[in-house]
Amino acid sequence: MKHILYLSCFLVLSQLAIGQGTQTPSNCNGSDFLKAKLQKDADRLTQRRTYHSNDNYKDSIVLKQSLRSLYMKALLAVNNLTTSSSRDTVIDTLKIHTNLSPELNFISVSATPSLSWMQNLKNSILPTLNPTVDNLITKYHLQIWSYYQSTFDDKVVFKADSNYNLLPLTKTFSLIPGVNSSVIESGYDDVRNITDSINPNYTELTYSYGWGTCANGCDFRQFWTFRVYTDCAVDYMGTKGDNIKNIFAGLKSSTSDYLSMNAYPNPVKDVLFLDLSHQNYENMQLSIQNVFGQEVYKITDLKTTNALDLKSLEAGVYCLKIIDGVQQQVIKIIKE
Repeated sequence: MKHILYLSCFLVLSQLAIGQGTQTPSNCNGSDFLKAKLQKDADRLTQRRTYHSNDNYKDSIVLKQSLRSLYMKALLAVNNLTTSSSRDTVIDTLKIHTNLSPELNFISVSATPSLSWMQNLKNSILPTLNPTVDNLITKYHLQIWSYYQSTFDDKVVFKADSNYNLLPLTKTFSLIPGVNSSVIESGYDDVRNITDSINPNYTELTYSYGWGTCANGCDFRQFWTFRVYTDCAVDYMGTKGDNIKNIFAGLKSSTSDYLSMNAYPNPVKDVLFLDLSHQNYENMQLSIQNVFGQEVYKITDLKTTNALDLKSLEAGVYCLKIIDGVQQQVIKIIKE
């Protein structure tokens, strides 16, 4: 109950700040650790903007550096605010980042399994002796993450060690003889997100948190908007949408403030540990799906364990979903 009152206090203070229109000094500096934490946010915003504005970089596998720098600067300025309860709500309490779209690291290639280079990939033999495949693997530092066999096509999942615009990379793989498809291995989590708008004098970042049924867009969502100027000053523009306090409607008083799950270590070799915010685990269910959407692991009563034995799973990318009857959260996990 104390957590609920604490978050409610944040929200009241945030409402009082609406319409002040006051620029608050901040800075766009950050440690290497903080920058690494925000890099995917900056790069997802970059790729979204590139396609939205039909920038020529939409055909480039490498992301546009000027946009990456612009978004990193804005994200750091919001993170570095020291006197904003709204900043504390979205950064510290709700831990909002961009959702999983677009994926920046994982692609899959499906091809005829009898091809010699596919056999080499299956056996983790590099180079594959296919010049085009080897050039792409080397140029974009692709790792063989997992290999799946089937009756017709085999599928190899690659992981890039940097963030890229993956659509043109999949198109390049699709042109290789014997390749029948190449797609981005994307996950889905619409609970948290950051969106943007760009003006010559400022960049606006809108943080949002959704709840309810989020399979095709959450039933409820609240938004917090920050305007970051070129000198790194920040103007909190206010909040709109549904009131996040509605999360607690109908829940027992022993339930903590919001559903938040951390899974570690990730990547995982054997045992995955769960750190859940809920104190009441009643009705909480967990499932894990592979890249084909097949359920490979399920727990219907989380009261019994917070450690998942995943030794039997093949190496690859999976989606871990937890549902408590009111909210759901999805996390991409990587099995080594």
